[in-house]
Amino acid sequence: MVLAMAAILAGCGTATAPGTGARHVVTAVRPGGPRAKADAYARGLLARLRLPGHAHRVPWPVRPLRSLRPMLPAELRDVADLHVLYRLGWAPAAVNGYLVAHTPAGLRAGDAGQSRRAATTTGYYVGYNPAELPAGVFNATLATAVVPASGGGSLVRVDAQVAWYPPRSAAEHVVASRYRAITATVPTRWTGPPRPVTRTFTAPAVVARLAVLVNGWPAMPDIVMNCPEITASSTLYRLVFVPALPRWPTITIASDGCLSTGVMVGRHGQPALDDRGRLVTTLDRLLGLPVPR
Repeated sequence: MVLAMAAILAGCGTATAPGTGARHVVTAVRPGGPRAKADAYARGLLARLRLPGHAHRVPWPVRPLRSLRPMLPAELRDVADLHVLYRLGWAPAAVNGYLVAHTPAGLRAGDAGQSRRAATTTGYYVGYNPAELPAGVFNATLATAVVPASGGGSLVRVDAQVAWYPPRSAAEHVVASRYRAITATVPTRWTGPPRPVTRTFTAPAVVARLAVLVNGWPAMPDIVMNCPEITASSTLYRLVFVPALPRWPTITIASDGCLSTGVMVGRHGQPALDDRGRLVTTLDRLLGLPVPR
């Protein structure tokens, strides 16, 4: 398999190459719920794609070819995945060239590549991603796979995959008035191994500002990520909300520098939050440290 793939999610995602991996597709649909909205958005993405020549839709095969699988984000659980199949008179290489040169309106070029067996190309893969995502959507991909059709021409599979944000836990909502201070810990890497720096801030304005920040992050979808920041010796960025009274739990937010942050309320773990690296930059600025690129 020869693949030329762009990194997904700013270098922190992993992609499923054609013929590998698995996705968990949620089937329950609640009217007006996130799945219904994701389905509607996915149908809109499918409608944006224009195919060359006289493409006509064909029935879905009982056993799709292994090469007839687009490149899509791996191991997404809260996801809608709609797919259709077309037959065209154009050769696969010509269809691939057209798809590469014609990005649908409102989208931008995503992953692209091809599969080979010996010296023969067995499939082409072109994907696109929305330039802007609607509220509640974590990730969306419009992806194609082009393979030779029996008797000539091409088969083109088109997938619209939309992953949405799951609901946040009520327990991890920070009520600023219940906390008298925050403690921030940042690993510094000027020389040698990381050496954590910790400071405590008691100003109500600082506590309130960080509470608003944390409360604004959505829950992280269930997704497998590959992040080079995670190592056996990783030191966490840590934000601790110190309660004003014993009846309120300590809330700890921690990040290893990748997309998501872990949350502990008292001794109970909560769903991770999608902070997009904002905890790292916020704590570095709070402590007056250089913000990493």
